[in-house]
This record gives sequence, structure tokens and C-alpha cells, in this order.
Amino acid sequence: MRKEWNRVKDESAPWWRENSKEAYNSGFDALARALKGYFDSRGGARAGKPMGFPTFKKKGGQRSCRFSTGVIRVVDDRHVQLPRLGVIRTKEHTTALSTQVVAGMATALSATIKEEAGRWFVSFGCEVERHDPVATYPDAIVRVDLGVHHFAVLSTGELFENPKPISHHARRMARLNRELSRRQKGSKRRAKTKAKLARCHRRVANVRRDTLHKLTTHLATAYGTVVIEDLAVKNMTASPKPKADPENPGHHLENGHAAKAGLNRSILDIAPGELRRQLTYKMGWHGGHLVVADRWFPSSKKCSSCKKTKATLSLATRTYR
Repeated sequence: MRKEWNRVKDESAPWWRENSKEAYNSGFDALARALKGYFDSRGGARAGKPMGFPTFKKKGGQRSCRFSTGVIRVVDDRHVQLPRLGVIRTKEHTTALSTQVVAGMATALSATIKEEAGRWFVSFGCEVERHDPVATYPDAIVRVDLGVHHFAVLSTGELFENPKPISHHARRMARLNRELSRRQKGSKRRAKTKAKLARCHRRVANVRRDTLHKLTTHLATAYGTVVIEDLAVKNMTASPKPKADPENPGHHLENGHAAKAGLNRSILDIAPGELRRQLTYKMGWHGGHLVVADRWFPSSKKCSSCKKTKATLSLATRTYR
């Protein structure tokens, strides 16, 4: 398709020179990846949820473009250079990357620009030579238990508070969603409300991302071995099945759907999958070891002193005896 595009682009799309050629190449690359994932999923070569056939990008969705050729470099602490766009001043400092580039420890291979709630970001794909120090206590073992009330509880007694970003912004997000539904499509007021809602979602994501990075960095730089649970998040956040009303056939009884929905939001708000992903690569950086406990391991039913397992211990019992 790329060869065919290069053959007919001057006739079919004489305006193509107004944009970078990477805008079109990145679209072909995304299509190739999506088709490969679709056929691998159908053939059983790809694990996880089944992938659907590729669809066109939704109008009004996130705008992004990936550059893989041309001049891609960090000029100084406040400027980057991208193909076609030239030298651009950044709002944030690029010291962390520019220092490694000057020292010859990093090479920029690609750059991706994207828009998030009215702000443009650039992400560099780099080949980096890392020299991370080993953990402060390389022989220490720490167990991590994720929760809803506390974000994480360590076996050392440390407690990490849960910022609960969704709960703090739930009322505002609900109000903006109601306001958005009342706006006429295509109007300026709808665009203004949509921008407010996007900024609210960005704040929620930033708080969650900041909390995850602080916790995982602390664990990777302090302990040599970290043990986490293999949580079945999909099963934990499943909706309750409706119960039939024996007195009124065809009707269903109230089964705590609203309460379960609130619990599901709280579980997803801590992003247990993202925490495991970050720990996987950060522990490797610092020479540590990540142990994932089996989801059927009776950690709550096992005494921490004598190691005896009490099979009849129910969830309602909060103290092991």
C-alpha cells in the first residue's frame, strides 16, 4: 500500500507535501500492526482478548503522529527538532534526555507527538545505555498487598495512601458529562465542555501515574526481591449477575449493583496491571527480582509465624486465630 501511495500521491493528493510524509507512513504502519494482531488473534498466536478487524480512526479522537526518519534530536534543555516542524520550544525541561545524549549514552530513534486535552506532547523512542545502581537492600524481601482503602501495604509495615483520583473528580466528571449530552453537536459550547472534560480526565490520569511511579521506584531502588499477587482483575471487577424475583416472573431483585460498581471503580483506580508492568522493568534495571505469587496461594489463610493454613477461614473473619 505504501508503494502504491507513493506512485499515485502526486495525482490523487497533490496537497500531500503540505504535511510530513511520516503522517502517512505512520498510518500505514498502524494498519500493518493492526492487521497482524487481528490475524494472529484469529490463528491463536496472540494471547488475550480477541482483536477485531481494524477500523478507521474516529473523527475528533486523539491526534498523533510518529516520526521515524529525518532530523529527530534534542537541541538543548528547552528545544527539540522534528522533521517538517523544525525547532520547537518545550514547556518542560528536557535535561534528563539531553544530558544522556550529550554524554553519548542515548540515541533518539523515533518521536511521537500527540495531543492530550489541548496540550501537545512529544515522546522519544531511544536506545539508552543505563547504569542504574543496585537496590539499597539487595538481600531484603518485601511483600506488597494492594488495597482500596490504602493504595499498598508492605510487609515492613509501610502504608501508602490511596489518592483516589476518580473519587475526588467523580462529581465534576458526572456534571460535565451531563452538560456535554445537552450540547448540540458541532457547537462551540460542546467543544468547550468537551475540552473541560478532557482536562479532568487528564488530571485523574496524571495523579494515578504519579502515584504508581513513586511506589514502584521506591520498591525497585530499596529492595532486592519484591513479591506481589497475581490478581484476576477481570474477575474481581465483573458485574454481579441479576437475581430473578420468584414472586414476579420477568423481574429482577436489587443485588447491590450500584455498590459493586463503586467497588469496581476503586479497584480499577489503583491500576494493578500497570503496577506489575512497571515493577517488571524497574526491578530489572536495579538488578532485583520480582516474584508473582500464585492467585490460589492461601496468603490470607496462612499464619505468618507457624505457616499453618486454616482452610475454613472466611472473608468475614478479620483476625486469624
